[in-house]
Amino acid sequence: MRETTSKLAAATFLFMSGDRYPNDQYIETALCERLPGKLLTFASLIERFAPGNQPVDLAARLDFLRHVLSAIPTQNLFLVGRSSGARAMTRLAADFTDPSLVAGIVCLGYPFRHPEMDHEPDRVDHLTRLRVPTLILQGDADNYGNHCTAPTYPLSESTRLEFVPGTHVLTLPPEGWDALADRICRFAATHMTPGLPVQRAG
Repeated sequence: MRETTSKLAAATFLFMSGDRYPNDQYIETALCERLPGKLLTFASLIERFAPGNQPVDLAARLDFLRHVLSAIPTQNLFLVGRSSGARAMTRLAADFTDPSLVAGIVCLGYPFRHPEMDHEPDRVDHLTRLRVPTLILQGDADNYGNHCTAPTYPLSESTRLEFVPGTHVLTLPPEGWDALADRICRFAATHMTPGLPVQRAG
């Protein structure tokens, strides 16, 4: 693990919370305490790129992400999205003409389907087009997609679905956060690309 941590010193993790922000900020906080590299929190991005104007709906989140990615270096950049944040990140990345613009995406509790709705194609259809390496870490009892329903959705070959104990809100004990961070680190270390020139997305 020490070698993995050292390798990730050159990585950047960019976080986008879900609709419950700031109530789900504890997820980002728990991971920021455990991940190496540079950490761009959702709060810091809002303060820098959209002060006083938190992006809420999908269109606003997509515009916000485009703005952020056009302004920051994207070499060895990993997007970490929680719930609707993951939906926005994967939706944007599905349309990248160059999938190497970001190194990878981590989805924490992907919202495959609202528990009070029928099938919602807009949430999932783009997932088959993803060419950016993507890791979905899904609670096995998540009511937006659990261990029985989430595997029924078609995903691209670049996407891996894994399960963790928990529900959509991902309330984990310290050892659970340690294990989750370890999975993210191992995924990121696999997709780090040293020596590439710095690019900008957009």
